[in-house]
Amino acid sequence: MQHGRRKLSHGEIPSEQKALDREKAAKALKLMHTVLEARKTCKELTPEVNEMTMKALQINPEVATIWNFRCDLLSRLPPSTRTGALKKELELLNMATKLITKSYCVWHQRTWVVNELLDLMSSAQDAPEGGATNDRAEQTPEELIASELGVIDKLLSYDGRNFHVWNYRAFLLSHPAYKGDKTKLDRETSQRLIDQNFSNYSAWHLRSTLKDLDVHEELELVRQAYYTEPNDQSVWQYHNWLTIAAQGKHKLGDEYTPEQVSILKEELASVEELLQVEPEAKYALLTKAKFLRALDREGSRDEVRSIFLKLEEVDPLRRGFYQDWLEAK
Repeated sequence: MQHGRRKLSHGEIPSEQKALDREKAAKALKLMHTVLEARKTCKELTPEVNEMTMKALQINPEVATIWNFRCDLLSRLPPSTRTGALKKELELLNMATKLITKSYCVWHQRTWVVNELLDLMSSAQDAPEGGATNDRAEQTPEELIASELGVIDKLLSYDGRNFHVWNYRAFLLSHPAYKGDKTKLDRETSQRLIDQNFSNYSAWHLRSTLKDLDVHEELELVRQAYYTEPNDQSVWQYHNWLTIAAQGKHKLGDEYTPEQVSILKEELASVEELLQVEPEAKYALLTKAKFLRALDREGSRDEVRSIFLKLEEVDPLRRGFYQDWLEAK
């Protein structure tokens, strides 16, 4: 179902529509062939070549050869006209992104275009007034990055786990032209995405990269998440990181300080409270077993064993994993 309508099978499509589709495909194929032939001889971005390649990309934005063709022609433009042409290219890329949000060649082209624009804008800022290469842009590098981050926010709101978007975001924030507070932005972005949807591995991972986290505040955030979605793996992965890796431990067998033991005990109590409501929540059961082992409570060995035996029942696909835990010392 798409937008409330069932997608027709090939046999259900009217013959007139099939004929129109074949005609459209034939025209598209002819256009693609013309573009590829032009690439062999064309050395500049003429209006004809510009329109022809744009039409081809509007039909299918996933043709990397055409993007590379445009990239080559844009690179040949003098600085005085390149900025304007690159901004037009960004408009074309916005159109392509609306058609398909996950395309290597589209995001590769966008990264190249924005990087070129940022370099040109920085050079224009540094050039003296009236200089030969001075193409003063209406937009500053900082404004361009802010605009692109706005695009990123919209795309992440639509699909918070689109790794093309996350990679592009990392490129923007690592560029020398970005002058903002990256830590503050990462904190706000991860919080907003988690508030929208707890099940977002990318947002939780971004949060794990933040410096000077208040572990107690983070644990409270995680509690809200796992009480809402007790079987969401992304939440429990971050919880595991907070209680082990964030405490400077690589595994549960490492020695804990009194404060770290206090955190484990507090979390164990919270997990046990959750299990009273959701007795078969597998990630909560596994976490409880891990904490009991870490705390090495007297008489907990039998309880840990019973937990893993229960996990084999509620999660049979991972029976081998739980058996390995049982056999571990």
